[in-house]
Amino acid sequence: MSFASSGDVDAQGIHVQGGPGCVIEDNRIVNIDTVDDSSYGVVVWSSADCVVRHNTFENRKDDPMGVGVWVIDSAGARIMDNKFKSVTETIRD
Repeated sequence: MSFASSGDVDAQGIHVQGGPGCVIEDNRIVNIDTVDDSSYGVVVWSSADCVVRHNTFENRKDDPMGVGVWVIDSAGARIMDNKFKSVTETIRD
């Protein structure tokens, strides 16, 4: 996992890279943001067949979270039954 909150870097709640078959579920990801909207609740990278479900994404700050779930090079990834509030882009793949 990666945690950050700075204007100089991307802010990520959960980052999985090279984790085929991973399951990310039942998390609350709140108040992830940066000055340039480079904020991501969950990043799934090179993790085939990963499942992201039953998570809550919410920014209670002035600016919304940039992306709720970002899927990169992860064939068969499934994103389902998540809740998004104050998130600019819910899913990017």
